[in-house]
Amino acid sequence: MTNDTLAHGSMRPYIESMVGIKEAPKEMIDSGLYYYTFTQKLWQQSLFIIKGKDYRITIDPLGNFRGGHDISDTLRFMVRNSRALRIQVDLDSNFSFETFIYENQAKMPRYIAEYATQTGTLPSEGRVKVSTNGADILDFGVTMGYLSYSPRKNLNFQLGHGKQFVGNGYRSMILSDYSFNHPYIKSTWNFGKGKFQYSSTFTQLSSVIRLPEATTPEATFKEKFGNLHYLTFKPNSKFEIGIFEGGLFRSYVDSVGTVPLHFSAYSPILGTSLALNGFESENNVVLGVNLSYQIAKKVQLYGQVLIDNPAESKLGFQGGVKSFNSFGIDNLYLQFELNHALPYTYTTSETDALQTWSHMSAPMAHPFGANFTEFVGIAYYEKKKYFAQLKVSSGIINSIGEGYSNNLLYADEVAAGDMDDARKIYNNVQELYVGHRFNIKTNLTGFISIRNRVHAEKSRVTNSTFISVGMRTNLNNLYYDF
Repeated sequence: MTNDTLAHGSMRPYIESMVGIKEAPKEMIDSGLYYYTFTQKLWQQSLFIIKGKDYRITIDPLGNFRGGHDISDTLRFMVRNSRALRIQVDLDSNFSFETFIYENQAKMPRYIAEYATQTGTLPSEGRVKVSTNGADILDFGVTMGYLSYSPRKNLNFQLGHGKQFVGNGYRSMILSDYSFNHPYIKSTWNFGKGKFQYSSTFTQLSSVIRLPEATTPEATFKEKFGNLHYLTFKPNSKFEIGIFEGGLFRSYVDSVGTVPLHFSAYSPILGTSLALNGFESENNVVLGVNLSYQIAKKVQLYGQVLIDNPAESKLGFQGGVKSFNSFGIDNLYLQFELNHALPYTYTTSETDALQTWSHMSAPMAHPFGANFTEFVGIAYYEKKKYFAQLKVSSGIINSIGEGYSNNLLYADEVAAGDMDDARKIYNNVQELYVGHRFNIKTNLTGFISIRNRVHAEKSRVTNSTFISVGMRTNLNNLYYDF
């Protein structure tokens, strides 16, 4: 999707009133002729639509159902059973409400099951219960939603449980949707005749470490407070620059318990977190710059710089290019991206380990954590609702000992004796996804996919070749190329 307007497109999810529904790409419009109410409901509309003069309510059952086999893992059959419900409400022109509820059971390729067992979570989907009978069945629920109020077209307030993505790429080195949903309060202001947009988000984030004492059967987790600001400037339809500041503030200390937040955690002004805390205080502050430039009508360049602590070379970088209707072929989309992070980026000292740039044990930026270089290539083609996508991710991760320098759950100080235990990890994932899009409103697709993953280091090589077929509503991003 190219952007020929002043709509700011580097923070997702978008606010419809600020992007403008009239600017939706033509690819999202189903122009097919359906002559019966049943076929219109099935292929073109929401299942239930209730509307009046000043309100509109839609209700859709959703799901993700697939079965498959990992041919690299003898007799390991895979299945996923996700049932979901989405409710959307629009009142007048300035208030909206949306909620998703998912319930899931799944048996996944072994490397994903091992990740879930080790961390207690799934990428993008949060906490899971792992069966104890050796069947590797994962049971988990997902909820997300928001209340949105726009007193004016250029001003929006949200209260929700979800996540955000900053950037124009497949990955984000600043803030991505790889980690799980979290509660937040967000305000967004569009000003300067649409050339500037400023958002301020306050959120409650968590570790997966439980409090030592509790009055309930399961103690709550040790938490931290997030303060995220993003200012974008778009002088014309081709160029956009964004400045990001994120602060993760200490709210719990092992020797004391819950502690008051630093007063700067409540500031809605970009720059105050860094000015009042610095890069290496008890509160973890990062800065980011996001750039995009449309060099031709169908070609966009983009990039990011992430600054954790320049004095210690804690930095991250991204560069990429997107091509729409490539080589004169309608609906052929190509993307190439390079991501790189230096050692210990996003991490903190052992005494401030809770403030690492993570949520529910998952990185809040790139899935690899830190100390890596990755290439991503994506080719996508669609015609008459049939589509094919080939995605390649090839990365080199450098690690010390059990995970120092790359794993964000480890401190930024190397344990004695581990310095000489350097490891180089090669992670390569290729996925071919072919299918048919049945319904634009719910993004209901039937598909066949093949995902091959090779994870190699000096001590071992593991391979997973997962072939599956299924039906799903693609309304949230799921990342298994790690």
